[in-house]
Amino acid sequence: MEFNSSKQQRQAKSRLNRLAPTDVEQLISLLKYNEYNAYLRVIAANQGIATDQLSKFIKSNNHHNASQYLNEMLIPLGFVIAKFRTDKPSVSWHWHLMEVKRALQLGIDKRLRLKIFRLLEAANDQ
Repeated sequence: MEFNSSKQQRQAKSRLNRLAPTDVEQLISLLKYNEYNAYLRVIAANQGIATDQLSKFIKSNNHHNASQYLNEMLIPLGFVIAKFRTDKPSVSWHWHLMEVKRALQLGIDKRLRLKIFRLLEAANDQ
């Protein structure tokens, strides 16, 4: 979803400010029965973990899809799994579990930024 105006962006940011604050432990507890809860626990305990290191903790051949699935649930709760690329092209992405507000202040991927605004728009429509 593209925003047609800065007004739409301001409205989405306003909705972001109304998200109920919670900490990572509460978040993990809230999603403890989710099949991807292991990702939350591993990333929270190892902020900046590289994609290839995730496989040491979690048996999966598609970590990317897990993060996409989790972000659909996390963003409305005020958190996001953000991945950052290093300066070296052959090095894995580094994964962080952080508050959405903080992620928006950092250089997150444009697609993730748009996803955050889209999910906030959807939450507002409910």
